[in-house]
Amino acid sequence: MSVRKIFIMSLLCMAVLFQVSPVHAAKYPVKVTQHWVTTHDGFKLDVDVYAPSYGINLPLVIFSPSWGLPKIEYLFPARKMAAEGYIAVSYSARGWFGSTGKINVGEENDLRDVSTIIDFVIKNYPADVNNIGMAGISMGACRSLQAGIFDSRIKAVAAMSGTAVMQEALFSQNTPNMSWTSTQTGGDTNMVGDRVIDLEQGRNVEEILKWLDDISAFRLINDYRIKGRPSVYISNYYDDALFAPNSVMDFYSQLDIPDKVMDMNDGMHAFPVGYGCLSLPEVTWTTVYKWFDYYLKGIDAGISDRLTKTPVSFQLKNEKTRLYFSSWPTENITYQNYYLNLDRLKSLTNGRGSLDSSPNFTLFFREINSGKGSKASFGPDDTVSQMLNVDTGLNIFLLDKEYALTHISASATGESIIAGIPILDISVTPSEKDAQVIAHLYDVNPLGYGELISHSAWTLKDVSPGERKRLSFDFHAIALRLKKNHRLAVVFDTYERRCGFPDRPAYKVRFHYDDKPVLRIPFVK
Repeated sequence: MSVRKIFIMSLLCMAVLFQVSPVHAAKYPVKVTQHWVTTHDGFKLDVDVYAPSYGINLPLVIFSPSWGLPKIEYLFPARKMAAEGYIAVSYSARGWFGSTGKINVGEENDLRDVSTIIDFVIKNYPADVNNIGMAGISMGACRSLQAGIFDSRIKAVAAMSGTAVMQEALFSQNTPNMSWTSTQTGGDTNMVGDRVIDLEQGRNVEEILKWLDDISAFRLINDYRIKGRPSVYISNYYDDALFAPNSVMDFYSQLDIPDKVMDMNDGMHAFPVGYGCLSLPEVTWTTVYKWFDYYLKGIDAGISDRLTKTPVSFQLKNEKTRLYFSSWPTENITYQNYYLNLDRLKSLTNGRGSLDSSPNFTLFFREINSGKGSKASFGPDDTVSQMLNVDTGLNIFLLDKEYALTHISASATGESIIAGIPILDISVTPSEKDAQVIAHLYDVNPLGYGELISHSAWTLKDVSPGERKRLSFDFHAIALRLKKNHRLAVVFDTYERRCGFPDRPAYKVRFHYDDKPVLRIPFVK
C-alpha cells in the first residue's frame, strides 16, 4: 500500500476512533444512511448518503473514491456539505471493500455505476436533478472528468490530483512509471501495477496503450466542446509521482467550455487534499466547496472573479505565493533558451558543460556509462521522507563524470520566476539497442548544492546500436522563484528509481553538440 494511502487511512481511522469533528458550524442536522445499491449488471455498491434531515430540491454531490481507498475517504467533506444543505454521497468503487464486482479503472462500468448511484439518490431523496456535482481525488478525479460527459445530469466537476492522459501516468516517453507498482495490494488490485510491469518487460504494449487511451478523459475533449459542459475545476501537484500535472494542463488549454479553473500546487500526489479530507484548512478543498456553491446553489464567493479574471494559478515551490493568469497558455510567460555547450578541455577535466544564451558548434561529444554511480537521481526513499517531502540537496560539482553529464548556467544577476513546462532537446547515440536517458533539472545555490526542480526520462527500445536519436524531454510542470546568484543545471544520467527498465544492461550514451541542444525555460515576464 502506498505511503499516501497509509497516511490518509491512519488519519481517518484516528479521526473516527476519537470522534474528531469537522471544523464548521452545522446549519442542518445530518443523517447518514448506508445503502446497498444494485448496479446495472447485478452487483452491489456500498454507498453512504449524507443528507440534511429536512429540505427539498437539495443539490447533490457524488464523491468518487481514490484507487484502493474506501468510502470513508470523504467522510468529513460529505458530512460538512450535508450540514450546509447538500445531499452528499460517498461510496466504495466496485470490487473494493464492501462493493462487489470486478475492479474497474475508469472503464464504462465505473461510469455507469455513477449514473446508477445518481438514479438511486434521486428516487429516494429530495435531490434536485438540475444541480448535480461530482468530485474526486486521484483515480476519483479521473473518473469524475469522464463521468461529467458520460452522464449529462452532472453540472459541475472538481478533479483533484488526477490526470487526463493515462499513458502519461504509466508510460510517458516510452518509460514505465514504477511508482504504480508500489500502490498495489494483491489480487485484482494489482491490475495497474501489473500492466506497468508488462510495459517494462515489453509484453502486450499495443493492447495496454489502447486500454490507457480508452480510460483517459482527453478522448472526451471534443464532447466537452460540443456539449459546453460541465463546469470543471482542476487541481494538481508538481511533485506528483503518479499523475504528473502536464496532461491536465494540456487538457485545460484545449477544454473549450466557458466555465473552467485550474490550480497548480506545490506538493506530492494527493497529500494536501488528504488533509482537506479531514476538514483541516486546505486551499483546494476551499475552492471545491466554493465551486459547488456557485454552480449548484448560485452562491458566489469569488468564483465568478476567478472565471473572468484569474482562472489559472501556480503556487511557487516552497512558498505560499501564487501567480494568477487570465488564460493558459498565457502571453505573460516567455521561453528563454539555454544552449548546452561543451568545451573539450574543461569537459575532460571536470565532466561538465555550460548553459549559454547562444549555441557553440562542436563535433566533440561526451559519453557516460550506465549505472547508479552518478547519484544525480537522489530523492527520499524512506516513508518518513516521502511524507515530509524532505530533499537534502546534491552537490552538483561532486558528481562522478563517468556516470553523469552536467551542464550549469552562469549565476543569475537578479531574481526571476519560472512557471510552466521546461523542455529540453538533445541528440544522443546509445551503444546498445536498449538504453535509458534521464534528465534532471536543478536549482543550484551559490555553494553548489542543487535542489531538484523536475526530471524527465526517455527509454529507447530496440533501436540500432550506434544510431543517433534526437530526444525531446518534457519536464514536469513547475513554478518557482530563481533567486539572485542561483544557477540552473541539467544533469544527465541513466538511472531514476521510478523509471522502469528491465535488467539494466551495461551501455554508453553519447551526447552531441553539433545541432544546437537546448533547454527552454518558461519565465514570467
